[in-house]
Amino acid sequence: MKKTIAVDHGNRLIKTTNHVFPANCIDGTRLASVGGDTLKYNGKEVVLTNDLQLQLNDKTIDDRYYNLNLAAIAKELAFEEASTGVKYSSGETIEITLLIGLPLAHCKELGPKYVDYFKQCRPLTFEFNGKFYNIHITKVMYYPQGVSAVFATRDNFKGLRDVYVADIGGFTLDGFRMTNQKGRLMPDPTSCISLYCGVNRLFDRTNAIAHSKGSMHDIPVGIMEGFLRKDVTTKNEITPKRSGFITTAAMEHTEDMLSQLSHNGCDLEEDFIVFMGGGSLLLEDYVLQSNRLTKGCSFINNIKANVEGYSILHTLEEKSKSTPASNVTTINRPTGVGAAG
Repeated sequence: MKKTIAVDHGNRLIKTTNHVFPANCIDGTRLASVGGDTLKYNGKEVVLTNDLQLQLNDKTIDDRYYNLNLAAIAKELAFEEASTGVKYSSGETIEITLLIGLPLAHCKELGPKYVDYFKQCRPLTFEFNGKFYNIHITKVMYYPQGVSAVFATRDNFKGLRDVYVADIGGFTLDGFRMTNQKGRLMPDPTSCISLYCGVNRLFDRTNAIAHSKGSMHDIPVGIMEGFLRKDVTTKNEITPKRSGFITTAAMEHTEDMLSQLSHNGCDLEEDFIVFMGGGSLLLEDYVLQSNRLTKGCSFINNIKANVEGYSILHTLEEKSKSTPASNVTTINRPTGVGAAG
């Protein structure tokens, strides 16, 4: 059986077509059972957790993302089983084409390395939450993050000749410019920047403000996220003092973030800015309250937009391969697309 699975490996969150979960896991062999999602293979036991971990610019330096990728595949296969009734037996090898993404600036340097990291040379049997899977990753294809999200939502940007994309994650804000080329928005690789002003800095700022005002305890990240997402339960439970700390920090962080963008190639008065990423979902209100974006902005509020973009681009590529040359419509592929079989 053959399957194509798209996974967006963020520093804070892992996104698939049907799932979003924290990009965190720990060695579970020395722990008592904690009831979380558990992965087992080759004598290893790994437990997924909600705790923040250190940022990895190169995610191939240890086995964290290898493990998280196996969990993502298992979650997608389990979802398909539950939704369609199709059952995978442990003795059946599932051949997988894996679609992944990297920041535009890193595609050329790290793309081939990521292919080698995620690709399996032979079938692997692993257990996830008590169920066994036998997979063989036969092909890995990589696409530029951000560019893929814009491509997936391209109908929203018809008529625009130039946009600036700001992808706000947990650790970084990755920015780049896209310009109209023959009727399509295409990325300018020379415009790429990566700024360390992701929302984790906002969370640190919030607790620094809270401590300066006499608070003895940190505000949990989950509480801060819930408040900024306007989660009803969180807003009803959080104290006015804590909500004030979070609001103040969010306003300050947004202004600092915009200033850093302004100093690194983004013209806040002339550029139409497209905000995306999990961080943009938390900061949308504060960005809109700023009076610095003269030409306007929009938000890609679908946190899985990159995943959808990987799948769309892959489908178009496969279609172009199977179409007779005389009937092929040329696809302008975003810079940085690569693959290995």
